[in-house]
Amino acid sequence: PETSTEKDKILIINPFIIEKFSSSQLIPRYSKNDLKIVEKILQFPSLEQLNIQFLRGFDKTNARGLFRTDGKGWPLIEGKNFHQFLPYYKSPEFTVLPEDGIEKLSETKLGSKIKEFLEKPKLCYRSTARSTDVRTVIACILPPFTFYTSKVWCVYTTDLDLRWSLYLLGILNSLVFDFIVRLFVETDLIKEIMKNLRVPRPDFSSPLVYRLLKISAILSSPDDKFKELTDLVGEKPRKISMKERVDLTAELNAIVAKLYGLTRDELDYVIKTFKFKENPTLYQMDDPNQEIKWDKKLMWQFNGEVAKRILSYFDSLGG
Repeated sequence: PETSTEKDKILIINPFIIEKFSSSQLIPRYSKNDLKIVEKILQFPSLEQLNIQFLRGFDKTNARGLFRTDGKGWPLIEGKNFHQFLPYYKSPEFTVLPEDGIEKLSETKLGSKIKEFLEKPKLCYRSTARSTDVRTVIACILPPFTFYTSKVWCVYTTDLDLRWSLYLLGILNSLVFDFIVRLFVETDLIKEIMKNLRVPRPDFSSPLVYRLLKISAILSSPDDKFKELTDLVGEKPRKISMKERVDLTAELNAIVAKLYGLTRDELDYVIKTFKFKENPTLYQMDDPNQEIKWDKKLMWQFNGEVAKRILSYFDSLGG
């Protein structure tokens, strides 16, 4: 325990934090250490203040008539089909004919831009999210020429700038962002929570931000469907080994912590709030062509191997 007196055990939360960090119906669960980090993160703008847009996909009940099982059309992506930086986590069951899907989604706020939006890689996250899972926020850039369901939210800028997609992907999939989300979420990552969460405004001329974009692109681009992403950072789509994925993900987490202005002790505290497993043999897997069968157990172990390397990368970034 941090203190020994009853008085010191009382946690006083400034109403300003509740008002600015969440909607009036959402009261986060803070400890004293949590509060110190929350107060620091409050200096940054919310996704809403950054003018980040949100768009849901097809409702599986109301749009059921569009879904096909004969393989014709574009894949229909559900939350279970992707994981962090893994667009091909599980194969989709359904497809939708592009002309039918585009016509239906043209009724959304994107209107005539919906075709361009769907034909590009797009940043999405699962709306079904549990604070007890290995990760609460699960974001991924989906391939172009795909549709998605209402249990998935896509986030984008009005000019459809893919630099923002890569940047936000790195932020959303970081332990720091996940740590904050877990203060609010039990079972669903609703839009009202997400739009109020804080993100450092990116300086795209910054070497640190550029490195974050590069890592996000490498982690997300196993084939030429993602060439538009890798072109932005001077890379090419390619498979990566488990060892490289561990290292890149650890470095990404360190960069995000730096962007949020966390100290080493604060980052260490954040990491220790996650109870991952470890499997040192994963770090010996250095063949990019080795088939990896992802499942829940492997995801716990992978995150454990990432977590124990983050502070070393943080230290290497200097002051």
